[in-house]
Amino acid sequence: MLLAEKQILWRISAACLGAAMPAMLFERTTLFVLIILGALAGILATKGSSLRATAGLLKQNPFVWLILAIMASFGVSSALGINAAESLDKYGQMWIVLLAGLGVFIALREMPGRHVE
Repeated sequence: MLLAEKQILWRISAACLGAAMPAMLFERTTLFVLIILGALAGILATKGSSLRATAGLLKQNPFVWLILAIMASFGVSSALGINAAESLDKYGQMWIVLLAGLGVFIALREMPGRHVE
């Protein structure tokens, strides 16, 4: 990927993530779309050894393992619940939120300082 393309992706990511909170005044859907677009653009702009370092950091962090253990217990609870279909639907939504948060974390961690400001 060319340097110019990478800078364009970082600018798109910073603009989407920066515009997400004021967009909440219009509608929640707009907020979620901007956050997801910002995270995806940021992840597309990252590559190389720094992304591997972030993945290694997340793999070694005990807080991440605690969240995964809690999500596993929620999965068992959802499968054994009274209304398993609705409970598993909410469980799937929790995974979507978890992955979106992970994407925003990676995008903001890897983003150059001039774009964060």
